[in-house]
Amino acid sequence: MGCLSSKPVEGTVSVPRPPLRAVPPPPKVDKGIKLGEYVCCAERQIFDAKVKEVGDNALTVETADGDLKLKKTYLGDGKVVSFKGPRVNVEDLHKGKEVEFKFKEDDADLSRGQIDGQTNSEVCLRQINDNSASKSQSWIPREDIRFLYVMVFSASSLKNTDIGVNNKSDPYVVVHLRKSGGKPNASTDDLGGEGHDYHMTHYVNNDLNPTWNMDFKFLSLHDVEAVVFTVWDKDINLFKSDDFLGRAELTKDTWEARKDEVLELPLLDMEKKPMFGETDAKESKLKVRVKICGPRN
Repeated sequence: MGCLSSKPVEGTVSVPRPPLRAVPPPPKVDKGIKLGEYVCCAERQIFDAKVKEVGDNALTVETADGDLKLKKTYLGDGKVVSFKGPRVNVEDLHKGKEVEFKFKEDDADLSRGQIDGQTNSEVCLRQINDNSASKSQSWIPREDIRFLYVMVFSASSLKNTDIGVNNKSDPYVVVHLRKSGGKPNASTDDLGGEGHDYHMTHYVNNDLNPTWNMDFKFLSLHDVEAVVFTVWDKDINLFKSDDFLGRAELTKDTWEARKDEVLELPLLDMEKKPMFGETDAKESKLKVRVKICGPRN
């Protein structure tokens, strides 16, 4: 597991407001791992593994290095966690969204296109030239689309912003893209600018060391410079804004160099100084993994 250093940086940072759309509630507990799902086991550095067989005493998964068996002892204590996985699904492809793709198998460079339709296995694109989409259409396999795969695991030593005996923060994470020359979308506070999505985890009740184990995909990657994570305390009071718990940024150079590592990012305040938990006085950190996938990765 990698851990990035956190040296105080002079100056302040523009922190987006809490998202306008509703924060998802904690999911229903489902301890079962199903055939065809993707799982990871950070302890054994196993990521992006597809479940091939679910047995009574072991789990067989398919990895880039071949099939592996994970014993039952790994299944009952949360060491093996299921994710949506590094694949583009039908629900990820919305008409009008910009993507990067490989037009021909032997192309050295990627092309840009705008989604115009799709089937269960292919995507219809209008190629973008000089920042405008052409009228001609091309059909490509979904596997030829490039995307950014982001995994949000957990946080530690978060600040407690709730008042009252035994009350603790209810944290969630918002994931943004920072793009060169882009201005934040005023309606969504997405750092990628107009037309680009942000993603968020569900909130965790009353926990300063929350675990989310969620993954997300960004398809529009043109001019991306960094992934930005902001952590918030969900407030039930409709007349009170969610409280800011910290911000972390992972630059493109870093995720390209450490694509298969789980990184612990220090959470910084609005003045880019480290944040600390009030109960243990330890530095607040966020555990994530970011990598580029595709085409046909």
